[in-house]
Amino acid sequence: MLFYFILMTRYLCSIWIVVLMWIPLKVNAQYFNSQPEYNYVKPDTTGPGDTVIQKKKTSKPFKMKKSPTLAVVLSAVVPGAGQFYNESYWKIPIVLGIGGYLGYEIYRNNDRYNDYIDLYEQSQTPENPNGNLVFKETRDNFRDKRDEFIIYFAIFYLMNMIDAYVDAQLYDFDVSESVNMNMRVLQGKDLMRFNINF
Repeated sequence: MLFYFILMTRYLCSIWIVVLMWIPLKVNAQYFNSQPEYNYVKPDTTGPGDTVIQKKKTSKPFKMKKSPTLAVVLSAVVPGAGQFYNESYWKIPIVLGIGGYLGYEIYRNNDRYNDYIDLYEQSQTPENPNGNLVFKETRDNFRDKRDEFIIYFAIFYLMNMIDAYVDAQLYDFDVSESVNMNMRVLQGKDLMRFNINF
């Protein structure tokens, strides 16, 4: 059990690191998208007494297409509904499969735990008040497995909501096919330039 706990802790830490790396990128993208753009019109110089007219044009404020709060609420109500709202349809079978498996294991281990409670109670007699210790040990084993799967389901449920939130935050994130990189390095008096185009 300790091994699984350590494994799940490492898994959760790695997911949190990825989430925490994406949040500043999204905040920066929203900041740059919300900055006003200024376009200046070339002045009309038809006559000697004309004045220079500059027109300022501001871009529309950034508005997200998907609401992260609604995505989290939908995922909290029904796992996979937030992914459906975010149009990440390929994630829905994965979420339902993992949730279904964990729910089935909770049900199965709880059912066997209840069976062995009855068997252990039936094995207790006045001659043997401790009953059959194998039944008691098996009962405790199924209880522990059930509790482990409840913890796994709680982690899965939380990760489902986090995935819906992050997916809604990054829905408007533009991933274009072309990448332009410019790098300038100043060495002494010379300026070196590198251009990379994909």
